[in-house]
Amino acid sequence: MLAVDIETCATALYAWDARLDAAQPVIRNRSRFVTELRALMGRSDEAQREAQAADAARERLEEQADHARSGAEQRRQETVHEGEAYAAAARAWTEQLRSLTGVPVDTAVSALAGHDPADGPLSAHAPDEVADAARSAVDPWLAELGEERDTLTLAARELQTERDRLRHRREEWERRTDPEPPPRPTARLLAHPARERPCTGWWISPMTWSRTRGQGWKRHWRRAACSTPGCAPTARSWTRPRGTPSWSRQHPCRGRRSPGSCGRSTRRTAE
Repeated sequence: MLAVDIETCATALYAWDARLDAAQPVIRNRSRFVTELRALMGRSDEAQREAQAADAARERLEEQADHARSGAEQRRQETVHEGEAYAAAARAWTEQLRSLTGVPVDTAVSALAGHDPADGPLSAHAPDEVADAARSAVDPWLAELGEERDTLTLAARELQTERDRLRHRREEWERRTDPEPPPRPTARLLAHPARERPCTGWWISPMTWSRTRGQGWKRHWRRAACSTPGCAPTARSWTRPRGTPSWSRQHPCRGRRSPGSCGRSTRRTAE
């Protein structure tokens, strides 16, 4: 049978209990250290990921910067070429202006001609300077042209007024009718009192008188025409029957109708 020393075991257990109690702060410190170490490791991983992202962003920004530098250089070259073209156009315009009008514009253009493209693009104020110089040189000439234009406009208006007056006068002359010729003194015809509108077709020519048997005196006439519809005279003589104090015409109706029923009335002549 195994014998156990209770006192010795109790003393040993008390000793281990004391040692464990003394190790509790160390255990707590080490646990806290482990926790902090894990947190630091997580932060380290996050920082590493951020560093990688920063490297990628830096590379991307460097690429964008290189592209921007190349674009800026290209724009600079284009600006230089545009400046050269502007200077050439300004010189050509100045030469053309001088050849046409004799107006010199050399102050700002000489500065453009003396500019070296290697020095970079033109100044931002160069177009304004050229425009001011051109305006100061051309404004007097434009004022003279304006006065000449006003003079020509006034002359054109006067010519227009004169043309309108002549046109109006011509229209008045065109609207006028030609005057009727005066009546022949030997062919005055008196309208019959019974007719409202006398016949205007008989013209009597002075002829010789002749005497025929049974008809009395006869006066021959030359022409007969009537504008009244339905009246076609056939008689070619004016007769004076015996015992009549006046001359009467032989009507184409030959007595079958009453005088004036065919639109033709008997007329009398007064010599």
